[in-house]
Amino acid sequence: MAGPRRAHQPRSLRRGGGQAGDRLADRLRRRPPGGPVRPRHRGGRTRGQARRRPAQDGIAQRRPPLHPGPLRGSTEKGGTGGLRPPEPASGGYLGGRRRRAGGSAVGEFEDFVREEYRRREQVVSSHFAREAPRLARACHAMAERFARGGRILAFGLGAAATDASHISVEFVHPVIVGKRALPAIALPNDGPTALGLAAEDCASVFARQIEAIGEPDDIAIGLSLSPDDPSEPAVAAGIKQAAAKGMQTIALTGPSSHAGTWEADWLFTCDDRDPFVVQEVHETGYHVLWELVHVFFEHKGLLKGRTAGFVQDSGASGFLYPFLAEAETNLDEVLEEIQGSILQKAQDVIDIRAAGARADPANLTTAARVLAERFASGGKVLAFGNGGSATDAQDFVTDLMAPPRGLRPRPALSLTNEEAVITAVGNDVGFDNVYARQVIAFGKPGDVAFAISTSGGSRNVLAALEEARRRKLVCFSTAVVPLNRRTRPSALIALSECMTPSSLVKQAVL
Repeated sequence: MAGPRRAHQPRSLRRGGGQAGDRLADRLRRRPPGGPVRPRHRGGRTRGQARRRPAQDGIAQRRPPLHPGPLRGSTEKGGTGGLRPPEPASGGYLGGRRRRAGGSAVGEFEDFVREEYRRREQVVSSHFAREAPRLARACHAMAERFARGGRILAFGLGAAATDASHISVEFVHPVIVGKRALPAIALPNDGPTALGLAAEDCASVFARQIEAIGEPDDIAIGLSLSPDDPSEPAVAAGIKQAAAKGMQTIALTGPSSHAGTWEADWLFTCDDRDPFVVQEVHETGYHVLWELVHVFFEHKGLLKGRTAGFVQDSGASGFLYPFLAEAETNLDEVLEEIQGSILQKAQDVIDIRAAGARADPANLTTAARVLAERFASGGKVLAFGNGGSATDAQDFVTDLMAPPRGLRPRPALSLTNEEAVITAVGNDVGFDNVYARQVIAFGKPGDVAFAISTSGGSRNVLAALEEARRRKLVCFSTAVVPLNRRTRPSALIALSECMTPSSLVKQAVL
């Protein structure tokens, strides 16, 4: 006699999620347009009558209805509706065109990824072609401030706060490419102070911090990403306070109806209404500022007001200080060279993405489908990485937990935010275990471990992935260099090295 009927669940959850990447990708490609995923077993049983099988990955066979919204295929409000890409309330990501539920979800996803990357390429190309001369001059102005002992104070709210952190780590810790460390502070990183000030008056949270610690030779960099961003008043007030103290001010923004209110020395606006695109463009922009500001340190005559100091001394560590090779050089020639470098770097971004996720978006679309199913079954994301990758992990979690208007939040934790846990584990056990320990504490079968690593060989990232595999989590990775094949976990979906976290968010997980 047939067993009792039970509520339908996605097959990947009923049968277990081991070896999720290749298996699920193959099954999705065999899915007929508009049809369900074919069952592997024989016997003609309906979905509701499918026989029970032992869990292969520790996921319970009977799950209470804990998922935050309808399962995939549902056309209810908030459901994935055939896993179509999401659209914000202000307009579609594809120029207002909406995709209907049903049809070949895999094919639509891959077309969506390709079209999104093409659109990004156009935005990147036009933005940096327009702004290259001003970016070059901004680099020169920043170098003069650094030469006088100035610091960067970077700030923003929400996803822009993770960019402030990214700016800080790139300027302070560029040793990997032999550059000198430059002082930079991310104001949102002082969480207790920022939250306490925001509780009193959110609009003045950064202005009050700058009033307390800002100095005339400093550089203020404020970030606001989306049209009519609710954080814009706080960022604009911070820029205004910095200007009042004599600081150099740089604003990185999206299109805004209040653009005329910005009192910044350098205002760089990305003319796209998609906050994800704006963020990606400005991320390239501040990397350009960080890398090319060092060019001016090699030319003493180009830095007005520079005062000689200990950095003029030579020694065994002199290669870290480009000031040692100072020479008089024509400013216009240097600016022209920097403009060419900016355009080349923008083209590099385009070329790398064109050769990666745009050319072969299969892994990205598979990851989006797996995430959607895990969220629907009550799972959450645990994201982690080191340095700039840590800020990308924070950004991914922020995009999930506090997405732009019109998109639903999803459960996620950034393991990089637990400073006390990280320092305790690093001090008592070892830095290789700082994320694995948190996976033990927070990870459950059905969750997703999302690892970001530039090198692909970070020991603490690999240890956390291995621990996640043992605990039956689905493991995602994105790396420039593929993860070490001898140490990477077997149940791994390796995303494109050209992927940005927001590219995945914009698929169907929301």
